[in-house]
This record gives sequence, C-alpha cells and structure tokens, in this order.
Amino acid sequence: MQRPGILLLVLFVSAQLCLPLFSQDVDPAALYPVLKNGKWGYANRSGTVVIKPQFESANNFVDGVAEVLPKNTTNFAWIDRNGNILPSKPVPSDSRPDDLVAVKRADKYGFVNPQGNLVIPATFDGAADFSEGLGAVKVADEWGYIDAQQRMVITPRFLDADRFREGLASVAIYKDPLRQIPESCGYISPNGNFVIKPQFDSCRSFSQGLAAVRIGKKWGYVDRSGRIAIAPQFDNVLEFTDGLALVFVGRMVADIPHGGSTSMRLRTIGKWGYVDTTGKFVSETMTWRTK
Repeated sequence: MQRPGILLLVLFVSAQLCLPLFSQDVDPAALYPVLKNGKWGYANRSGTVVIKPQFESANNFVDGVAEVLPKNTTNFAWIDRNGNILPSKPVPSDSRPDDLVAVKRADKYGFVNPQGNLVIPATFDGAADFSEGLGAVKVADEWGYIDAQQRMVITPRFLDADRFREGLASVAIYKDPLRQIPESCGYISPNGNFVIKPQFDSCRSFSQGLAAVRIGKKWGYVDRSGRIAIAPQFDNVLEFTDGLALVFVGRMVADIPHGGSTSMRLRTIGKWGYVDTTGKFVSETMTWRTK
C-alpha cells in the first residue's frame, strides 16, 4: 500500500499543455496541475495559466496551498495560489488541536504540537502525523493508532497504516496467518474494525467520498461501502478534488545516459487527463499525451 503522505508525480516528461474547462459546480478559484514540456504548473477553470510550469512534481491544492518539488532540489515545498513558496507547511483548516506531527529523535519517533514542543516521547519505531484525532504508530513490526493522550486506541497488528481521512484509514495485513502471502489492504474505522475488508494490492486515502485502490497493476476507485465506483484501468492516479481526478494511462521508461554519466532520466509514454466521478475523461481538451 501507499505509505502515509501525499502522492506526488515525480516525473520528467514532455507534453503539450492541457487547458481544462470545468463545470459550473466547482470552486471558481480552483487551480489544477497541468503539464508542459516536462514541468508542472497550474491553470484555473477557464484554462488560464496562473502558475507557470516550473516544478518537477505537483499535487492538488488543498486549503489554498499545494506541495511541489522545485527544480534543482530534492526538498519538497509548499506554495500558495500565487506560486509563492511558503516558509513552512501550513496547518490544514480542518485540523484539530490534538492533530500532532510525527518527528524522529535519534532512531525513534514521537510527536510535537504546532509550537514544536515534544508532547509524546519518541518511543515508537515509526509514526505518521495525527489526523482526525489519531496517529499511526509502529511498535516493532506492526502498526496501530494512539490518541493525543498516548493511549493505544487501536492495538498494533497491521503491516502498514495510513492517516484517517473522512473517517476511514487504509491499513495492510498479510493474506495468511503464516505471513507467506503478500499483503492486502482495506479500510478501518476509528474503533479499529474493518469497514472495507482487505482485498486490494494498494490503497490510498479517501477524498470526496472516493479512494484510489490498485488491483493487480491497475488503479481504480472505491466508495465508502467498498463498491468499485471506477473500474481499475489507470496506471497512476491522484485523489479527487472539486469533482475531478488527474489520471495516467501508459508506461514509464528510463532513458539510460551515454558517455559515462550515472544519472537516469524518467519519462512517461501515454495519456494524462482529468476524469469525473464516473471515470470518464471530461473532454479531449482536458487530456494530453507524453512520449
């Protein structure tokens, strides 16, 4: 399954810019990642480029900010709607006072509050930021969840665990008691019970009622009941925002350099575009191809 954290399109590709035209029921100020000549930027709903393509990767805007990878660095950054790089990661508008941030101290993990004070000692073997009042922690080889009072709310028993989103969190387990069959993932509620049983090869967080899941080599989306809402057919996907999700159909290739260089350039060959909640590409004007 996908480790906690946001999915970023770290790809070096060549493409023509797609200028989307969105429906009337979305945020008129919404910005969407677009790709041009191997760099990511953002356009508004009318198709006007607001932030010029300049990033090696880009993610959806949430609460007016987006995480990007600037050129000539390996450090991700947060930008505002004007493309300005922010000095630090902003606090989400839906965050709670007990949504703490995981930090590493020596070889263990603990949690700090928004002021940077260590409020939960670094005693865990792994951790992910708190979300919706719970934080995923790793004890030995298994993951569980604690609350802000350091109580183990969900006993460690998972191979992997993601943050809670929209009341559900993706977790992974072995497919057999002997732990010889590769993991599968599903979704649990805050009481630790499975709402969607483990059945997928990889899982991502819910957004706008849908979550991306991988079955075999293809990605699709499920709803909160576990029903397949969009059949697995994509090779990469992002979460839904403003009713649309950016998806990719194709393959990634590596260009092996000549002349003794050790660097390798990755690029995609295929089709990028936005789909609606039925899985249909919105229009040809909202898609672009890379090669």
